[in-house]
Amino acid sequence: MSEEKFLTVKLDEKGERYIFPDSTKSKFGSDTDYLVQISERDFDLAFDFAYAMTFAGKGEHNSTSFTRDSKHKRSVGEIFVNTLQGKLSELATYNYCINNGHVCNEVDFSIGKLNYWDNIDLRINEKNTSIKSTKGYSMFLFLEVGNYDKHGNYKYPYDGKATITSYLLCRVQSKSGEFIEGILKSNRWLYSKQVNKEELYKALKCRTWLVELSGFVSKTNLVKYVINESHIMEQGKIMGKSDEVMKVDNYYVHVSDLRFKYKKK
Repeated sequence: MSEEKFLTVKLDEKGERYIFPDSTKSKFGSDTDYLVQISERDFDLAFDFAYAMTFAGKGEHNSTSFTRDSKHKRSVGEIFVNTLQGKLSELATYNYCINNGHVCNEVDFSIGKLNYWDNIDLRINEKNTSIKSTKGYSMFLFLEVGNYDKHGNYKYPYDGKATITSYLLCRVQSKSGEFIEGILKSNRWLYSKQVNKEELYKALKCRTWLVELSGFVSKTNLVKYVINESHIMEQGKIMGKSDEVMKVDNYYVHVSDLRFKYKKK
């Protein structure tokens, strides 16, 4: 890996759409060693936290998709999706680590104010790890360009000094292939300011949720292969064959370039 470059994504001839590589070998769940099924207890913990932080108005998240100067404003429903997805990923990572002999701090369920969450997520084997979650079909770890300096350091740590050592991508979907965002969208909740808690819980809890620990990229490799090489997907460009548009400029790492540092027993 040290002698190779990370995968580069190019635009089509019109300069409008990114051409994504064949991803057959990188599909969700292709390596079952790193697939974690969410227990009912953990789902309830994550759901209650996400609902409290969003629709219940007890916490505060950055509406601008965590980029301080971003013009993209997330709805409360979108923030709920990101929060639930993220907390499920933290729980899955914690359980994987503990079950396989790795040291990991417990998941934090404190209801924080704005900027509280701009920090590390878990400390694994004495290494500060930032967990990035996404939908199961996604093939990239994205890091918003505006949040990082040229040395790969996060610009806005909550305590002013915490340094992230590596980034872990987690992909989340139901056992039947559904996504949290899709369920909210189909029920017309994604762009809502208020959603009934019982109805939302019922729609999500009836599924079995899976989290894939897709792999890590170290800060060293992030700088060497991504930041220094300007691996950036630009705001406003279309992502692959979908009609989804990149909302902000993002550094990207394809899942094939991620590595798993903590092996299963």
